[in-house]
Amino acid sequence: LNRDAVESAGGELFTSGSYRLGVHEPGADIDTIAVAPNICTRDDFFGSGYIPPNQIQGDDEDATPQRDPDSLAERIRRHPKVTNFVPVENAAVPIL
Repeated sequence: LNRDAVESAGGELFTSGSYRLGVHEPGADIDTIAVAPNICTRDDFFGSGYIPPNQIQGDDEDATPQRDPDSLAERIRRHPKVTNFVPVENAAVPIL
């Protein structure tokens, strides 16, 4: 999509859970809900080259699934302030 289409499409982030209620503790997770326009697909969130952990080849149990570097999930995972990022692609509603 061109830049104008992206900027006019909209979308919002909302927090939920203990963070939203103000009862979180240091180091607690932050549950986040991304509301995106219907032009966004699972590929936008997870990338088209996603390999589920149960399909990783080889003996390396710690292997990380490869993702499209431009996907939202990969950009979040690479952020220096993000730790323990667990996207759940196969949920009925994608979970990041």
